[in-house]
Amino acid sequence: MRIKKINSSLLKLFNQLAKFTIVGFFGIFINYLIFIIFLIVLDVNYLISGFLGYLVPAIPVFLINRYWTFKSNISISKGVAVYFLIDGMKVCLHAVVQLLSTELFLVPELYSQGIGICFATVLGFILVRMLMTSKL
Repeated sequence: MRIKKINSSLLKLFNQLAKFTIVGFFGIFINYLIFIIFLIVLDVNYLISGFLGYLVPAIPVFLINRYWTFKSNISISKGVAVYFLIDGMKVCLHAVVQLLSTELFLVPELYSQGIGICFATVLGFILVRMLMTSKL
């Protein structure tokens, strides 16, 4: 019986990770679109463009993850507040990784956005899953 419970838990975790990834691709698409518009079209600094890329899809991504990915009953008002704190942590990590990859490792600005997103996604899954399964 214990093995079935472990397998069930792993399957649930895998399904959540898969859904989180799908939602993340939606968020990344919007993120990159906003990033490119601000960086290339409007000639805004790459770090500011990256921040705006994160900000725009935040609420829709939260809601999709709440309802679909985690099927959570977490309060939307409390959940959004904590989600923005998590997003703030992700943005900080993203900016540091983007800055280091661009300035230290000489990765082109256009690609440093993607590297920052990868690092922030791992942190995001861990923290958002904890949020969505909490008793807030």
